[in-house]
Amino acid sequence: TLGSIKIEAGDYIGRTPTHIDGSLEGLSIPVEDLPESALRANLSALKVERLKLNVSLAADWQEAAEQLNIASARLDVAGLGALSASASLIRVPRAAFEHPESLADLTQAAAVKQAQLNFRDSGLAGRVLAKFAEVNKVSVEKVRSALTSNMPTLFGAITDAASRNRLIFAAIGFLNDPRTISVFTTLETPTPLLKVIEAGRTAPQALPGLLKLDALANRPS
Repeated sequence: TLGSIKIEAGDYIGRTPTHIDGSLEGLSIPVEDLPESALRANLSALKVERLKLNVSLAADWQEAAEQLNIASARLDVAGLGALSASASLIRVPRAAFEHPESLADLTQAAAVKQAQLNFRDSGLAGRVLAKFAEVNKVSVEKVRSALTSNMPTLFGAITDAASRNRLIFAAIGFLNDPRTISVFTTLETPTPLLKVIEAGRTAPQALPGLLKLDALANRPS
């Protein structure tokens, strides 16, 4: 079932909009009807019978600055949590919208100015911890303690020590009190998008250092 869907597009260059504001609300899908078998199995293991989703996106391009802004991209799943992201890319030329068929060329010049990823828990963390406890026949507190104790090992592959320590500290804070966690860039100068894509493909452990990632758990909104 679907509650409503809205798409507003404007400031066109040719047939390509440079401003988009859209939302999809009240989408409800039985887990047993999902096409991806692994996702069905994981959600069923967490005792989720139906996904109830709200999705929204707001983005625009500023011609004078050649900057593409994703103001907000949000996925809210009732009873699990809300994931939201924002980002700004610079050196995004008019040609990217005049000739969208060559959008792949955008990666050659564009650079990441800032990016942020946020998660607000509304039940997912508790379900995951409870499942681990059930499988291992221990209490949730023992699972939580084991995960926090092993966090340095879990993040050990990250090559940049400063980013690694910040991510570990935030992850432990979130596990002990699962409310919100935010991961964000602290770049002094924009990083070429091509470098980010290449690192994601060949050396994801280098991404936190490349993007100067920081993280905070349960920070005031």
